[in-house]
Amino acid sequence: DSQVGEENILANNTLLAGHVKLGNQLFFGGGSVVHQFTRVGDGCMFQGMSGISLDMPPYLLASAVNHVSGLNSVGMRRAGFAPDVRKEIKEFYRIFYATDLSLSDAIAEAEGREWGKEAQGFLDFVKGKSNKGICRR
Repeated sequence: DSQVGEENILANNTLLAGHVKLGNQLFFGGGSVVHQFTRVGDGCMFQGMSGISLDMPPYLLASAVNHVSGLNSVGMRRAGFAPDVRKEIKEFYRIFYATDLSLSDAIAEAEGREWGKEAQGFLDFVKGKSNKGICRR
């Protein structure tokens, strides 16, 4: 009953619980675990032996347990994202992960700007229905 997107790589012993929704172009290192009812956005990369029980927005690096390590810059470059698109996603990431803003304040800050398709997808993911909450730093 999980939904798995396209062009994903799941290394050995990756575990997906029920009702998981995976985006596209994801990479899961060996032994990664995704808890039930969790969403994962496009372009994320998970370190081996990592685990998440909170929703992981697009284009992020995950490590340990529910830890956002940064942006998947290499993955975005390999996916053909133009430099200006990567810069815009980096600015969006800064609002959500490099400030002390609450989630609702970060959403309000982001909604006050105009974003391209990819960064808008990040915002839509964060604003979307979440059973678990959004993984923050």
